[in-house]
Amino acid sequence: MHASVVSDRALAAREGTPMSPAVNTVTPNVKAQKRVKRLWNEEEQAAVRRQLGEFYKLVKVPGKKDCDACLAAEPALSRRTWREVKYYVHNCIQSMKRRGAAVTPRHGGGHDPETLTSNAEWDGPVYLSL
Repeated sequence: MHASVVSDRALAAREGTPMSPAVNTVTPNVKAQKRVKRLWNEEEQAAVRRQLGEFYKLVKVPGKKDCDACLAAEPALSRRTWREVKYYVHNCIQSMKRRGAAVTPRHGGGHDPETLTSNAEWDGPVYLSL
């Protein structure tokens, strides 16, 4: 370990740049972006529910293409980015889970092949002994 530290320091000394041993070097011109928190108004919320309501039912977070399609279809979301839409749906799903709302993820095909029966009448559960 000492050999790599010595060689890094020697390299930094040759280049004329100071190097601290435990700190990663970061470009000094890069600053953290300041984000302004904007609340979602009723019109924006309704627009997202209209376009991405199925994702709420599926308990699934939409992808970039889905969010972009939502933004293109709803002029009320013109000031939002696709990531903001995605995070909004994610946060709504998390809130539904916290509140204990009946959220059950549906799988791709709707019904499981094992549960489908050919006759319309159901005889009740079948208990198998192991």
